[in-house]
Amino acid sequence: MATELHIGRLLQQKLRDDERSVTWLAQKLNCSRTNIYLMFKKQYIDCEMLMRLSIVMKFDFFECLSREYKIKLKSTNAENKTTI
Repeated sequence: MATELHIGRLLQQKLRDDERSVTWLAQKLNCSRTNIYLMFKKQYIDCEMLMRLSIVMKFDFFECLSREYKIKLKSTNAENKTTI
C-alpha cells in the first residue's frame, strides 16, 4: 500500500521546490517561523490553514488530499468486494 500523505512534509517540499524560505511563508501567513516549522511536523492541517497555504503558495493542497481519498476509497471498495 502507498505511504500516507503527510501535508507538513508536502508543504516543506513545495516550499523547497519553489525556492521559498520559511521566513517568506511566515511573513505571508502573518505568523512566526516557529509555527511554520511546527506545520512541517503535522500530517494533517486544518482546512482554513490549508486554504491559506494553497492561496499563498499557489498550489492546491486539497487536490492531494482528494487524490489520497480516491485511492483509499478504491482500496476499501476492493476489500469489500473480496469479503462478500
